[in-house]
Amino acid sequence: MTTEQDYNLTGHYVNSTVSGEDGSFEMFLPGGDFKVTVMKDGYEPFSTSLKVVPGRDVNMDIFLVKKPSGAGVNLSSEKVSAELLQGESLMIHLEVMNTGTGTDTIIVEISGKMREWASLGEPVITRSSGGGGPYAQSISNIDDYSIGNVDVNISVPDDAQAGKYNFTIRATSQKDPETFDTMDIYITVKEKENEEEVGFVIPSVGIGAFVLSLSIMGFVFLRRRAL
Repeated sequence: MTTEQDYNLTGHYVNSTVSGEDGSFEMFLPGGDFKVTVMKDGYEPFSTSLKVVPGRDVNMDIFLVKKPSGAGVNLSSEKVSAELLQGESLMIHLEVMNTGTGTDTIIVEISGKMREWASLGEPVITRSSGGGGPYAQSISNIDDYSIGNVDVNISVPDDAQAGKYNFTIRATSQKDPETFDTMDIYITVKEKENEEEVGFVIPSVGIGAFVLSLSIMGFVFLRRRAL
């Protein structure tokens, strides 16, 4: 923080101090009218007028406005829900766009109670303008208004309980960690039906009758030949 006072047409009184961790500060000034300027990295400068009366304390409440970070993240997917049987797998394609200004690093993370079912594939970045098609690249270098494609691989365990589950995908700008976008993916798990063995059974009575019928026919045939 700096203070400035006009002593005359040719000179200024200038003093400065650094605030504590809680933002408080203290400065001893002579009486008079001052211009107070407060500066902090990442915030817009703040200036105000201050009148100091000798022998009296002056308290000030100062609120700083954060500068625009230029960061922006958009997370999207064509598929956000699915039904799977126990033991089945699914791949969901995500698009992560850097909607800010300049190159940024965007971290994509999976969270949720059943996060061990899911994993992220290798990111592929596609430029929204300019030459060239998709190319494999680290997600740490996403140009402004370029899209990073990330696959989410989901595998339901064989012993998973039937029911509804969800995962949360979060894409966070490293230029400004307070800039992020989230998406929920919903999975409905259904029980796998047991495969029943199907066989062809011939009743023993039927077989006996069939054999007996053949025996009688053979006997009659032989008897007639003998006659």
